[in-house]
Amino acid sequence: MGGLVSLSTEIDALLNNQAGLAYLNGYGLIASAEQRFLLEDLRTVSFGAAYGKEELGTVGVVVSSFGIDEYKELKFGLAYSRNLLENFSIGGQFDYLSTRILGYGSSNSITFEVGLQSNVTDEFMLGFHMFSPGQVSQSPESQIPTRMNAGFAYKPSNKLFIAAEVEKILDLDYAFRAGVSYAFADQFILRAGASTGETTFTFGLAFKIQDAIHFDGTFSQHEILGTTPAATVKYSKE
Repeated sequence: MGGLVSLSTEIDALLNNQAGLAYLNGYGLIASAEQRFLLEDLRTVSFGAAYGKEELGTVGVVVSSFGIDEYKELKFGLAYSRNLLENFSIGGQFDYLSTRILGYGSSNSITFEVGLQSNVTDEFMLGFHMFSPGQVSQSPESQIPTRMNAGFAYKPSNKLFIAAEVEKILDLDYAFRAGVSYAFADQFILRAGASTGETTFTFGLAFKIQDAIHFDGTFSQHEILGTTPAATVKYSKE
């Protein structure tokens, strides 16, 4: 769906906007892998787990790895989310980031991210997410970029979901994303989207293996650099 961040809910929110974790009631597990432009050196793998209870909120942990042995980025996150009002949720995550370059050592830093979501009506939803609000140094020569995402979604029925989002990374131009999701059968969901900045088109198919197990297969097509495949397996149980 164009790489939307701010509007993710339930266990998907652990990798995007933690405010959406508040909709998870019970246990959730997620494993995701992406290989950008079909290059092994640009592979990202993520694992996460969360548990939610309505009166206590939801807590989650996530681990992500990017790169190869010669250059490796690691992220460890601890997330928490809860409903403040009936239709309003907030979430946040503390992140420990580590970058290791073979022969040059490693650098470590700590930052955080925060998100908000609101179901304005049964059909309309708003979302906001900010990653690393402060000027956190990753090394003497670089800082972790601050990223903000704000979006809205329209859900006219249980089968159709339409969403759009604007993203701003400090010192870079605005980027826009939009996507649509359509459940054309009880077990299948078809998704498509696009994003600007680096123009990319995305397509995906979600398959519900059982009520508790979901598989998402996706790929994106960059106008110059080519194809990026990705896959996600999710498990949830109340």
